[in-house]
Amino acid sequence: MKYCLLVLLTCFIYTSGYSQSSNKTIDWGIKAGFNSGLCLIDEFSIDGQNIEHPENIFKVGITGSLFMRLNLNRLYIQTEGGYYFTRGGIDFEFTDRLGQNNMAELSWELNSVGIPVLLGYHLIKQPPYGFTIFAGPKISKIFSSKNTFEIDGNTYPLDYDFKPLNYSLVCGLGINISGLFFDFRYEFGLVNFIDKITYSSPSDKENPFGEIILKNRMNSMSFSMGYMF
Repeated sequence: MKYCLLVLLTCFIYTSGYSQSSNKTIDWGIKAGFNSGLCLIDEFSIDGQNIEHPENIFKVGITGSLFMRLNLNRLYIQTEGGYYFTRGGIDFEFTDRLGQNNMAELSWELNSVGIPVLLGYHLIKQPPYGFTIFAGPKISKIFSSKNTFEIDGNTYPLDYDFKPLNYSLVCGLGINISGLFFDFRYEFGLVNFIDKITYSSPSDKENPFGEIILKNRMNSMSFSMGYMF
């Protein structure tokens, strides 16, 4: 008897999800996941010294968002409001003010909000299963950050001046089973989002402040899962 009740309950949940995801014009959903950033450097110098061959340090961040999807048969338009916590850094060799060569590290933790607008297409749309591809622009704003410059065992805080807005292009694919879905996407940074970086060195009292020029675009890869209501 218990086995029969369990089967009936499973069928009810299954068909409920099926009906919710197959005929609605507008879907609402929530998703959360992980991301990792890739820094594409166009120019990098410290106190006028050009830095050659910097290497990315990959770290895992988190992301979460609410979204609305307008279904147009096989096409759909999806807009999101999301929070993004992105971590990363770069390793490089740097000659300090005393003429010593050291391995140095520039690291950051960025908190931002973003709004992508995506156009998607259902390659497979046979409820409760679906497979989609999507692409579209995204606009975002960094509202807080924690940034450091580490060299020879000493860590200095960095003061970033960010541009007001950052623009990127998002593309990806999604798989859904009823209301549950998995989302993989790659984001291409389109503009340099940093105006200026300064750091302070308390050990150098004659010239305590230095300037870092870092012209870069930020790409990122993310994976998330969520549910459509």
